[in-house]
Amino acid sequence: GTLDATSIQVAVIVSGNYYRNTVVDDQIFTIAKPGILNSIVGGGLMDNGLAPASSGYLAGAPGVANYTSFESHVKYTKSGTNPMGGVSLIVKSYNLPDGTRDTTLHVYLIKSTAISTLAVSEGKASFSAKAVVQDITNPAAPISIDGAAPIQISMTDGTTSLTDRVAITVQRKNGGVWFSSGWDGLKTVEKPIVSGNVVMN
Repeated sequence: GTLDATSIQVAVIVSGNYYRNTVVDDQIFTIAKPGILNSIVGGGLMDNGLAPASSGYLAGAPGVANYTSFESHVKYTKSGTNPMGGVSLIVKSYNLPDGTRDTTLHVYLIKSTAISTLAVSEGKASFSAKAVVQDITNPAAPISIDGAAPIQISMTDGTTSLTDRVAITVQRKNGGVWFSSGWDGLKTVEKPIVSGNVVMN
């Protein structure tokens, strides 16, 4: 349509002689027109267990099946003054919202509501926004966890998709960190993505 980029959440459902319908299989994808000026478009998977490991109240669970899925489509308006677009994450965690460990794998959706800043320069970009945090382990009855949670993302567009790097921090509105994609003890550092691509124009 008229959009330059958008994101979709895809659910995989198996029926017939075998049945599987669980939100842990869901992924987020970005669909974008090529060559959008002053933009960051991308998405992929991040390994929560890759050092430095994921951290925070909703620290991502380790393991291939539990990679964090992310997507972003952010750009400036035609006037070049106001950033617009969005970012979404699906985080799989064994933590409850209070940070305590649980035996159930929870699925959290973190989705931006407004982009506040955007900076793009020579293959590097960073932006900040506000986001809502939901527990979607039961997609028929999502639970609101936080609203207007600050989120910061930095990205490096490498020479290939295998050298693209991303750092994601979602802070709690009332203090603390909901999710860090890779906490080194002081800050979230950029880590290579497992699959996907980040493109800056």
